[in-house]
Amino acid sequence: MITVLSGTDRKDSMTKIVSNYVHQKVKTLEDQVQLLSLEELPEEIFDNKNYDPKNHSEAMNNMQDQYLINADKLILIAPEYNGSFPGSLKHFIDIFSVRNYAPTFKGKKVALIGVSSGRAGNLRGMDHLSAILMHVGVIIYPNQLPISSVKDAIEDNKLTAKDSQQSIDAILEGFVKF
Repeated sequence: MITVLSGTDRKDSMTKIVSNYVHQKVKTLEDQVQLLSLEELPEEIFDNKNYDPKNHSEAMNNMQDQYLINADKLILIAPEYNGSFPGSLKHFIDIFSVRNYAPTFKGKKVALIGVSSGRAGNLRGMDHLSAILMHVGVIIYPNQLPISSVKDAIEDNKLTAKDSQQSIDAILEGFVKF
């Protein structure tokens, strides 16, 4: 099972558009794939009481089980926020590391795709995210993909830029075999 994770809780984001493209492409390569957008997280997840796993709701446990524990691989699409990645993504990692830590992260293979309106495609944010993910025990796919000027690659709420599509397709084909 591969989980595609849209790494922002911002509604109607360009990250979600790229994530939808990635999800559809992975479906052509792998039978079992699912998409989780952080904009779908329940509000309760941001309550600090959740740093104690006894306070996790059944919905949160089910989300962790379905999208993280049951996945062999993760594809994280991380937008650039203030030179890094969104705090909601870091919080997501933190909250789901307090219950069933090892099956949630240890040994999972993860591909990173950075998106940015600027020119660096969130390279710095992917470096920060890589360091955190390696700390929790994941294996980072070495071919990370920065997508720069993402707003120019999107038209009518779809990723339409052929060069971006080709770059994503190449990364995903390699990652599925990884």
